Amino acid sequence: MAGASLLETMLGEPVPDAGAAAPARQDALGLARDIERLLNTRSAWPSERLPRWPRVARSVYAFGFADAGADGDGTEALHRLAERIRQALAAHEPRLADLRVSPRPGARRPPAFTIEATLRRPGTRLSFDAEIAPGRHRCVVAPVAGPAA
Repeated sequence: MAGASLLETMLGEPVPDAGAAAPARQDALGLARDIERLLNTRSAWPSERLPRWPRVARSVYAFGFADAGADGDGTEALHRLAERIRQALAAHEPRLADLRVSPRPGARRPPAFTIEATLRRPGTRLSFDAEIAPGRHRCVVAPVAGPAA
């Protein structure tokens, strides 16, 4: 299944048709879907509540993202939210290294972020746009076309 994410492959789910996209683009689409699933799964036990049990904090028990609506408004809140996204990805997405998550300039409503990371194999730098839909606290993730910054 070219273009299937790891989760889609394991679950045997059908893969959205990526057309004649290059393999690297298909991999980025699959990874974007996995990141989206992670950020749209609500965790009752975020890693900061489990400091005495670091392995549990990285396990399926803490998989997901704490409610995105609890941070308030303003620049500081956007940076806290970006850090929480980075922490969730670092804990639960082992394919990514050198993670950077930053608020997109001028994007406050809805909150939008740029996710940059290196794919551990083959070492490709990737960039994704993530946006939290207002009112639903649902995150939409898409790969950025072209090379990452």
